[in-house]
Amino acid sequence: GLHHLIGGPFPSWLVSASIVASIMMFIPVITVAINHHMTMRGHFGALTWSPTLRFTVFGAMIYTVVSLQGSTMAIPQLNAMFHFTDYTIGHAHLGVYGFFSMMMFGAMYYIAPRLVGWEWPSANLIRWHFWLTAIGILVMFVSLSTGGILQGLALHDPTVNFMKTLEIVWPWRMVRSISGTAMLLGHVIFAVHFVMLLLKVGERRETAPYFSNPSSPKQDPVAV
Repeated sequence: GLHHLIGGPFPSWLVSASIVASIMMFIPVITVAINHHMTMRGHFGALTWSPTLRFTVFGAMIYTVVSLQGSTMAIPQLNAMFHFTDYTIGHAHLGVYGFFSMMMFGAMYYIAPRLVGWEWPSANLIRWHFWLTAIGILVMFVSLSTGGILQGLALHDPTVNFMKTLEIVWPWRMVRSISGTAMLLGHVIFAVHFVMLLLKVGERRETAPYFSNPSSPKQDPVAV
């Protein structure tokens, strides 16, 4: 919304209306979060064995977090403090990757075998992909948010020069680089695994490569 442009070349009434609308987003976001939770109620145990569900539930949880965070960023006092800092960058990364990308990974793990007519060759590769990317984006978000808060406080302190603010965020950006490396490794694993799927490597499976034996599996063989 236009609340990201507080202080920008827009009429004050337009920015104020956007702030109000952003704060009111708490209502639909919480409604969607309740819908997500109630959909999974009684089925959370499936997260221990379902690769697709693990990615999509993670993405749904991140959707709630990043949406509520976005509404709080519309509060003028907080926006003025942290807008032009790494805090906003962390918010953007969490939304695009933690929500959208993880949901798309989950969708691909479900759809691709049905298009190719072959199941994913390795549950272990999916497991590595999930943990490297999930931990990577969470560490990246925490590091950028922490560094951004310290950066914003320093930028609003007249006794701190600009070069000092760069020194403050440097170690947090190093952590971001490490977390980004973990995510990159997860992407490489996914790319290799996807090529293996296309080439139909390994023995033919009749069911998806579950992380463990589900207590009440729904046998859903790929239609060929």
